[in-house]
Amino acid sequence: MLIMPKVHIEHVGELYAKHESMAGHLLVVAGELARKEKLDKKGFRLAVNNGPGAGQEIAHLHIHLTG
Repeated sequence: MLIMPKVHIEHVGELYAKHESMAGHLLVVAGELARKEKLDKKGFRLAVNNGPGAGQEIAHLHIHLTG
């Protein structure tokens, strides 16, 4: 699954203190989705790529949730 904020931020390198609440919310949503999909017991992975050199293909901040 991809978890994305509504506000456009290109990558983690563009996060500032003013984004702290939103960035924390993304992680809370990731945990909620993992529990909903029953991944919390087995384990799951969160990944964030920062820029094309790190494999980011979509120029909008997002978290990959895999389980």
